[in-house]
Amino acid sequence: MSYATLFRLSGVSLLLGGLAHLVYLLTHPHGSGLAYYADPATALSHLAGFASVLLILLGLPGLFARQAERAGILGLVGTVLVFFGLAMVDGTHMIIDSAFTPALATIPEAAPLMASGGPLEEAMLGGMQGTLVSAGGPMLLLGLILLGVSTARAGVLPRWAGALPVIAALAVPLGFVVPSLEGVAFAMPYLALGCLGSFLAVRIGAPAGTQAAEPAPAVR
Repeated sequence: MSYATLFRLSGVSLLLGGLAHLVYLLTHPHGSGLAYYADPATALSHLAGFASVLLILLGLPGLFARQAERAGILGLVGTVLVFFGLAMVDGTHMIIDSAFTPALATIPEAAPLMASGGPLEEAMLGGMQGTLVSAGGPMLLLGLILLGVSTARAGVLPRWAGALPVIAALAVPLGFVVPSLEGVAFAMPYLALGCLGSFLAVRIGAPAGTQAAEPAPAVR
């Protein structure tokens, strides 16, 4: 398989990850507490969200590799922070709300624990999930900024596309202060990375002086 094919597949993976998150956003039910967890749409939407996380994580290494020479250490650090930040924040959340809490909601004895702001929610936020989210959130936002800046500086993809992860990083905090923008704000990193993936898939913006139309050497 050629490097060009691997880069294209990475781009397609990022693009599909962005689209899968749109599915999550559009199918995610409103509400909280037991009724929310018992809603079949909760498990299904978070399953789509988990797929989006996996697809983004799968495509990130190829995005960095395509521009590694020019993105340098800044791009590497940004990619690593986005990878682990996304896995820690949304990877855990999507697994819990697609598999654990919907199953728990089917047990009548668990109903008193699953009220909004109840013991289960407090225990999760005060436990390892809360720790992962608290650590992963800043990692993700900083990683998006570094990835965006390094992408713009590298010039392998369209330079203006480097602004997308930066805008996403700035948009996420709005979701905490403006509840009506929460869904869109939290989706911005996926949409930004999905857009970068679309450029990577069609090989837009090859570095000057390279022969982008020729096949890359095959991986042995």
